[in-house]
Formats: sequence, C-alpha cells, structure tokens
Amino acid sequence: QPDVPMNVAATLHGHGKLKDWQDHVAQPCLDNPVLMFSIMLGLAGPLLKHCQVETGGFHLYGVTTSGKTTAAQLAASVWGCAADPQEGPEVTSLRKWYTTGNALESLAEVHNDMLLTLDEISEVDPQALGQIIYQLAGGLSKGRANAGGGLRGMRAWRLLFLSTGEKSVRQMLAQAGQLQKGGQRVRLPDIPVDNDEDGSRAIVLDPGQKNPKEFIQDLKAACAKHYGLAGPTFAAYLIAQAEQLGVHELAGQLREDLHSLETILSQGVEDKLPPEGRRVIRRFALVAVAGLRAGTEPGMAGILRWDMSQILQAIQHVRDRWLSDQGAEHSETDRGLAHLRNQLMRHGDRFRWIGGTVNRAPARDLLGFRVADYYLLTEEGMRELCGEHDMRAVLRALKVQEYLWHDAGRLTRKSPKIEEFGHTRPNLYWIKVQFLGETAEFDTEEDKVLGEPMLVPPAIKQRDIPF
Repeated sequence: QPDVPMNVAATLHGHGKLKDWQDHVAQPCLDNPVLMFSIMLGLAGPLLKHCQVETGGFHLYGVTTSGKTTAAQLAASVWGCAADPQEGPEVTSLRKWYTTGNALESLAEVHNDMLLTLDEISEVDPQALGQIIYQLAGGLSKGRANAGGGLRGMRAWRLLFLSTGEKSVRQMLAQAGQLQKGGQRVRLPDIPVDNDEDGSRAIVLDPGQKNPKEFIQDLKAACAKHYGLAGPTFAAYLIAQAEQLGVHELAGQLREDLHSLETILSQGVEDKLPPEGRRVIRRFALVAVAGLRAGTEPGMAGILRWDMSQILQAIQHVRDRWLSDQGAEHSETDRGLAHLRNQLMRHGDRFRWIGGTVNRAPARDLLGFRVADYYLLTEEGMRELCGEHDMRAVLRALKVQEYLWHDAGRLTRKSPKIEEFGHTRPNLYWIKVQFLGETAEFDTEEDKVLGEPMLVPPAIKQRDIPF
C-alpha cells in the first residue's frame, strides 16, 4: 500500500452513473479539441503497458482564465472526484504542483496506470522543476536508506500526467536560469492554449447554446457530481478483452492500433518534428488509441460517443498547438546555435578589435577578438557562450553550415598577430559575422551620422589582418 494520506486514495472513487457522466461531462466537449483531448488522455493510462509507451505527460499553459483547470478537471473525472481545487481541495483528485519530491513519488504510485493531474505549475520551485520532470517520468523513486542502513523498498509507477499553468515549462526553467533540455521537452511537452491572434479563450471553441463562461461553469459543476466511472469501465473492458482474446493477442492489436495512428499523426508534419518529436507523437497516438477503444463502434467499450474522425481532428488540433510552440530550432543543435547567436549579440562589447581602439574590454571579461568578418573566440569564451549546450556539436554544425573558418582537420585556426600574445599565435574559433544574419546597412542619412556599422568598422578591413 503506498505511503500516502488516506484521503488521497479516497478521492479516486466513483459517483453517479456513467450515462450522466457521458451526457453532462463528455458529450458537451464535442468540437472542443483540448477538452476532448483531456478526457481521452485520462483514459489512456491502462494502455501504457500493453502498448509499450513510456511514462510522460503534457503541459497546458496560457492566461489565468483560459480554462486550463477545467481541462484538468475533465481528465481527472475519468478516475475520481474532479471538483475544482479552489472549491473542494479536501475531496478533489486534482493535485497541486506545490508538493515535495517524496510526496510526489507517493502520489505517482497511487495513480499507477491512471492519470495524475498537477495544477498551477507556477507553485513549484523553478530550480527543482527540471529534476522533478525527470523524476516523475522515470517511474522509480530515489534509493533511500532505512534506519538500519539498508535500502528501503523503492516505489514504482507507470502513468500519464497532465500539468497546467500560466507559464510554459520553458519559461519556468528560464526563470531559474536553466535551459530546457530535449529530455524535458519529450517528457512534458508544452501546449499553448491561447489563440495567437488575441489571447482569447481558446480552450472553448464551441460552447453550444451557452456563452463560454456559463459553459465552463456547467462543466465544472458536472465534474464535481459525475465522476470516477469512465476509467474503471474502460479498465473492465480491457480485462474482458484480455480474457476473451488472450493478453498477448490484445497487446498485439493495441500496438497495431498505435502504429497506425502514429503514422496518421506524423503525416504532413515530418519536417516540423524535432528529433525527440517522434516520442511525443507516439504519446499523442496512445491518446488516440484510448479514444478509439473507448468509442461506440462494435467491439469497443461504448464510453465515448465520438466517431474516429472527430477523435483524430481533436488530437491533430492539439498536436498542431504543440508544434506551433517548437519555434524554428527543432533539434538540440539548432537550439545551441540559436543560443550562441543570442549570446554573441548580447556580449559584443566583450570582444577586442585587433589593431583598433574600439571595445577595449578588460582582459578578465574578454571572450575573444574581432576582425572585419569574424569573431575569434578563445576556448573559455566559446564554452561560456555555448552555456549548457554541447560545444563540440555546435562547432560541428557551424562547420557544416560554413560559418566556421578552420585549419584542415581542426575546428580552430591560428590567431593573427596580437600584441598581448607576443610571438605566440594561439588557436581560436573563427566564426563568421554572417552567422548573426545579414550585415547591417544604414537606410537614412540620420543613421549614417550616428555611426558606422559596428560589424565592419572602417579602420579595419579584411586585407589588413596580419597573418
């Protein structure tokens, strides 16, 4: 039995009738993709083992009134009480991010093969968030010693989780001065839930005959009244299928469903996927399998009254929201290059012009040197500007894209004659100025009066570099 307060496990129970949950919770969500997705995500936990999909989640972020908590309530209503945490914190199965690592491990164990909802990511310590994501998705607690010096029994879990907050995971990590790693992007991908155009309520796209506020209030009330029935019904369906077909046959069928839906969800977006994106698409496909198997087609569980086209449209909609948040830097190397570019622009005053008097940065702050068309970085300067990114991978990418001038078989090139080095010519990293973008040009006479472009000062030309 997991070592958690009794009231936590007690929130995972059923109330009302399945038909009432279908009528008042699930069916009103039709044509509202994020809400449909949340319910299907709530159902997908029992499929993880059979489909051989890793533990992971999704993070919905946007402005306070966008309906994120309502989406989490819908997902939580699949397995337990889904009252709004603001109104019934002692009875709801929705959890807050504001918790300790030990408590989170216990919560994860209680929600094994189900869904864990975590509301308000802003309440977690940004410094700890990155490690918590790995910890939660790892499926295994930390090793701890008991009073006698031996090893305590370790907790284990396999689950899906849905997180919400006003800020993205990327923003939270940046708040702590951390870069979002590829592994964190896979385990808890950011999904924006505000319209790009005006930031209006984007979770509710079709409130039916009601206004959005009334629609949300009615859903919240229904989640506190009809809950905890769809999940056990779905689990019972899977058990019955396993008894009828055999566990291995059922698992094979579910994996075939997963593969087919993964292929469909990858079509047309292959060029937009980051390297780790396939794993996220696979999790989207698992949610689609849950929607398919919970449907009303013959041989299915008969829980959701949505057809397959409606299910796919909803998941594709949420997938596209995720892709829209990826930006132009799809891979870790792309992100490393973008980081280096930003750092070069930010710290331009820490480069000393060779043979000139501009930007005479103190030696202790020096990152390197400048000539007309190149930044010349020292080893230490390159490491500082690359930050947490793999410096060698960034340099190799610069070489491939022909932004790096280097000697044969090396990533560096001898420096020109520099007064501080005397007769020594150390190896430096020569990065073309064009890496930052197009060379600045002045458009007006006023611009010309203000000064020459800093990228190419008139006193130093390419032919003047002493070699």
